[in-house]
Amino acid sequence: MLELTEITPVEVVILRMSRLSAVDATGVVVLRDAVRRLEHRGVTVLVSGVRDEHRRALGTLGLPAFEHTPDAIEHAREHLRERGVLP
Repeated sequence: MLELTEITPVEVVILRMSRLSAVDATGVVVLRDAVRRLEHRGVTVLVSGVRDEHRRALGTLGLPAFEHTPDAIEHAREHLRERGVLP
């Protein structure tokens, strides 16, 4: 997670959660810290593929969540168009 927060230059990060097997309180805290670091740098964070059993725990992060990754990618593209990064 620390490596994720150090990458530059990035405008949007999509966290693909569909293969996540378990989420505990510690994992949510670590993820929350990484998301805060990214957002502090102006990076938009999106999640995709959150399983039903993880939805409640990850929902506490308050991130835009998408059922499928292509939907998250399209949202990211639109976001980048609005910011003038993409034509």
